[in-house]
Amino acid sequence: MQKGFILTLFLVAVVIILLLSVYWDGPVKIRDIFSRLEQPRICNVGLRAAENPKTGECRQFPTSCDIPDGWAVVESCP
Repeated sequence: MQKGFILTLFLVAVVIILLLSVYWDGPVKIRDIFSRLEQPRICNVGLRAAENPKTGECRQFPTSCDIPDGWAVVESCP
């Protein structure tokens, strides 16, 4: 019976570690993990131009979901 309990504890620990590694991007907050699971991401298909405000780089992206965080959507790239 003790071996079964230890194995169960080990498996639970492995699952927790795997879940945290998937969602790790700094200090993990449980509500952040669940908010990511609950919010479906809708991507608009079609070329989108976006500019990196830090570097001024402008690029075309195939969908709105491909635009990196912090980039500003623009009409077109020069």
